[in-house]
Amino acid sequence: TAVCGGILGMSLYSIPPLISGIAILGLGVFVFINNKHARLNRVFVFMCLSIFIWLVGYATVFSMKHKDTALFWARVSYLGVIFIPVTVHHISTLFLELQTRENEKLIRLSYIFAFVFVIISWTPYFFNDMYSYFWGYYPKASILYYPFIAFFVFYYGRGMLLLYLY
Repeated sequence: TAVCGGILGMSLYSIPPLISGIAILGLGVFVFINNKHARLNRVFVFMCLSIFIWLVGYATVFSMKHKDTALFWARVSYLGVIFIPVTVHHISTLFLELQTRENEKLIRLSYIFAFVFVIISWTPYFFNDMYSYFWGYYPKASILYYPFIAFFVFYYGRGMLLLYLY
């Protein structure tokens, strides 16, 4: 991979996700500081933190020279990815003031599923290897990654659909 001559030996392909992650976390902190007590702001900063973990994790993955270390950082990155659809869905219901019993149940269920996927993501049944591309490593999906995709599409899609419909 192309390497920037900096102190960290960071790949040039790592710079955009790193900068984006820092900017998104800054936005989340800004929103949170403006009203720490609002539930919407607390969930929003958690979403921004999730996106930050994903982007900075992949910035790290793209700079790794060893496959095993890259796989470790891909797993760390997925600690953020897993919570993106959950928080997007949660924010949508809060923003639209749709705190119904059904929505609250779906939100609780989404966090439970997310914690299950966090555990699964550290097994070879989620990622079992790494691909090597010109920009760096990228994880190879295994059998339990596909239910995660369904989970992601359902909760992220439902959050977007609610915003569209209301």
